[in-house]
Amino acid sequence: MPGGLPVKVRSAAEAIRPFRRRISLTYALTVIEDLLELSYPWATGLAINGLLAHDYKMAVPVMIAWMLHTAVGSGRQMYDTRLYTEVYNAIVVDTVLRQRQVGIEPTAVAARSTMSREFSSRRICRSSSTPWSASSARPRSCSTTTS
Repeated sequence: MPGGLPVKVRSAAEAIRPFRRRISLTYALTVIEDLLELSYPWATGLAINGLLAHDYKMAVPVMIAWMLHTAVGSGRQMYDTRLYTEVYNAIVVDTVLRQRQVGIEPTAVAARSTMSREFSSRRICRSSSTPWSASSARPRSCSTTTS
């Protein structure tokens, strides 16, 4: 270490601790979104039975499920993108400031900043809708091979 001063290393858990409630909300919204998606077969069955019986009001549950799923999914995607960008910024700012104070080379600081971007973008991908869902869109920064 330049200057002989050790750099206090923060774990990933310590870095995201201030955001834990907001991250929990993101995962809760993901579960709600997935449950709404799972309601499609049930709502479609009601609609089919209703249409066969000439009861057109029975098509309403499938429309409601679709609208709720779209609204929750869109809101969740906007929210979690903002949240994980904020997490990334907090990690990078803290990392850069701590390492500049102890005189670490700028190239090493840049490399660590890039690694924290990878950590943050993997979290965004994991909290996004499942890749096998035809109705859900993955963030552009995510590949479908991310696990």
